[in-house]
This record gives sequence, structure tokens and C-alpha cells, in this order.
Amino acid sequence: MSPLEKDIVLQQASHSSVDPWQSAEEFQHLWRGLLEAELTLSPEAATILAGSPPLNTRVFEIIGETALNASRHGQAHRLTVAVQREESTRDSLLIEALNDGTPPPPGVSSGLGSARIRQMGGQWSLSVTDNGWVKTHIIIPIPRNL
Repeated sequence: MSPLEKDIVLQQASHSSVDPWQSAEEFQHLWRGLLEAELTLSPEAATILAGSPPLNTRVFEIIGETALNASRHGQAHRLTVAVQREESTRDSLLIEALNDGTPPPPGVSSGLGSARIRQMGGQWSLSVTDNGWVKTHIIIPIPRNL
């Protein structure tokens, strides 16, 4: 990990906001200069995250790990992340990230981000789009009390 990447990870951990809109702005600001990052939250996802500070923190940790992996392992220059409520079941958040980096080698299956996702009862997958972008698809269950 480069010194700049370490600094971004430390800043992201220390600046995680309870306000999901502020968290999204902080995410984009922290990665500026290393990775052109765009993060969009649906209004419904923002409401869910605002209602659960622990969930908000974990989701932004996972998004940060996704950005770090795209930059470090894939040498990506651009990353787009969208967070929304999963439409079919409505009981999960869907995080989809696309980056222009190099696809991971076959069999990549574990790391800090995947451990966090599993810890939350979630699941993830990697694929490559028709135009060669790496797609990370993450499903995180919404706590029942929200």
C-alpha cells in the first residue's frame, strides 16, 4: 500500500460520518488525486443508512475497501459506486461498483472487504462487463429494526 493509500484509509476511518450524504462527499474527496471516484446513493438507501449509524459505517468501510482494491490491485483510474435498496426482496442494500482497472485473476475470493461483507451476512461477486470494466456486486442485509 502506498503512503497516499494508507493516508486515505486512515482518513476515511477517522472521518466516517453518520450522515450518509456527508459520508459520500468525504469518500469522493479522500480519493481525489488517486482515483476518479463517483458515489451515488439512492434517497431510500440514504434514509436506511441514516437510520443506522453502525450500518452506515460498515457500508462505507466496504466501499472504501472496494476503492482501495480497485486502485491497488487493478490499477484503476476511475470508479463508480451506486448504493440502493435491492429491488426484488427489499430487505438488502445493493452496492454496485465499476472500475476501469485490470480484472482480478481467477479464484480471488477473500480479503478484508469480503470478511466484512460475510460478517454482516452479505455476499459479493466479481465479474467483467462487456466493455472490460470490473464489476463488484455486493448485497448487505438491512437490519430488521429499520
